[in-house]
Formats: sequence, structure tokens, C-alpha cells
Amino acid sequence: MSDPRLAFDDPQSVEMDAPPRPFGRLLVDAGIITQIDLVNALGLQRRVDAQLGDILQSEGLVSASDVLDALSIQHNA
Repeated sequence: MSDPRLAFDDPQSVEMDAPPRPFGRLLVDAGIITQIDLVNALGLQRRVDAQLGDILQSEGLVSASDVLDALSIQHNA
């Protein structure tokens, strides 16, 4: 029967990636929207069933390209 424990010839530590930054924070940091825009959109999000990117687009604050760019950065894509 084989040894059920894992054995590595040359163990190396694994670095964990930092947790992804929130979507709205990415847009603020990029200068696409202001902190006030984000707070207002988040308040609206509490009242309606919509994603933040959709709300910001419907308010004319971001483009579809802005949303996709921020999502790709957030997910390291």
C-alpha cells in the first residue's frame, strides 16, 4: 500500500494572490468615476436588482468597454 501522505522532493512555498479589489474601487482608482458616483450607484443598487456595472452604464458614467476592462483587471484576465 502506498504512503497516503504527500511528499515533495523540493518543497516551495506558495504565494497567495491578493484578493481582488472591488469592481467599483477599480473604476474609482482608474479615474473613470468619482467616489461620489460610486456611493450613489451603490445606494441605487440596494434599491434595484442590478449589477453595479449595469447601473453605472445606465447612468451614463461608464461605457461597456470600461466595465469589461475593470472586470478583466479584477479577474486577472
